[in-house]
Amino acid sequence: MKLQDHENILMRTDRLDDDSVVVNFDVYDTDQREVIKDGGYVHIRQELEFFNVVVYNCDGDVLSEVNVPFNFKELA
Repeated sequence: MKLQDHENILMRTDRLDDDSVVVNFDVYDTDQREVIKDGGYVHIRQELEFFNVVVYNCDGDVLSEVNVPFNFKELA
């Protein structure tokens, strides 16, 4: 899919009751000032030793799932 000059990807984040986060991706038309296409979303959940990241398409099918280990640097 190629975006037109008047289209942008709109990313909206929501925090769910279980403290996980969902990032929704939709196509926004800047001329019409509205969402014109529903996109997929990413669900991020914190586990004991990693983040579970699941990517869904616009139909709710899982495209990818990965566990990302925590990797933090000490603050100076």
